[in-house]
Amino acid sequence: MIFLKVICGFGSIVDVHHCYKELCLSKYRAFRYISRWYKNIMRNRYSSYISPHAVLDPNIKFPHPTGIVIGDGVVCADCTIYQNVTLGAKKRFIDPSNRESTYPKIGTGTVIYASAVIVGGISIGSNSIVGANSFVDFSIPESTTVVGSPGKIISG
Repeated sequence: MIFLKVICGFGSIVDVHHCYKELCLSKYRAFRYISRWYKNIMRNRYSSYISPHAVLDPNIKFPHPTGIVIGDGVVCADCTIYQNVTLGAKKRFIDPSNRESTYPKIGTGTVIYASAVIVGGISIGSNSIVGANSFVDFSIPESTTVVGSPGKIISG
């Protein structure tokens, strides 16, 4: 059913990512070829890229899903991510077997505002807030607010 919603143009970016992930990680070559079509939908309709290896909760919210880049090993629980956010690795060359320790893990209830950059093998605690245009490369405890470039904890 999700595949049909996406083809008809009614699917959200989470639906497109779900279809892309299921087809891309399939053992059948034809499905992997079809997955490129879903990748193009994500790129053309939303100007975003979410890796098929990223783990996204079905309840994740993208209020303005434009310009979002989410790397391979990112784990996002039930959180809200605004436009132009980058979640990725800090290093350029990554060992595929060590993917989890290179990418950030985002906690439940976290809100990441526009143009924030979160990189490295860090964890963002539950119910935290990352302000707009923030650069975060350190772990953040639960219920904390981080703003600025470089990021500074202002409450928590």
